[in-house]
Amino acid sequence: MKFLVAVDGSKSSLSAARYAAKLASAVRGHNRVTLLSVHDDSALKLFKSYVPTGVIGDFLREMSEKDLAPSRKALDKAGVAHDMAIRFGDITTQILEEIQS
Repeated sequence: MKFLVAVDGSKSSLSAARYAAKLASAVRGHNRVTLLSVHDDSALKLFKSYVPTGVIGDFLREMSEKDLAPSRKALDKAGVAHDMAIRFGDITTQILEEIQS
């Protein structure tokens, strides 16, 4: 079974990751949790022409990794298989695309 947890660095998303770890541990079979961080970069597109290529993406990726770290640690502690996905764009669209992938 696959579990998708959208993570934004909040206490609520950490609680959701912990709950997903409990569910994945309780369900028989091959279970995997995907932690997803999405940053809406639409407002930053204006700045892309003023900063070197990749700077904004690198910054958002660093923010995502920071947001994902506590949830990743919780899943590691629970011994639950997991992976992480970092996406940029419209949040709803990116979550739906991750579900379909």
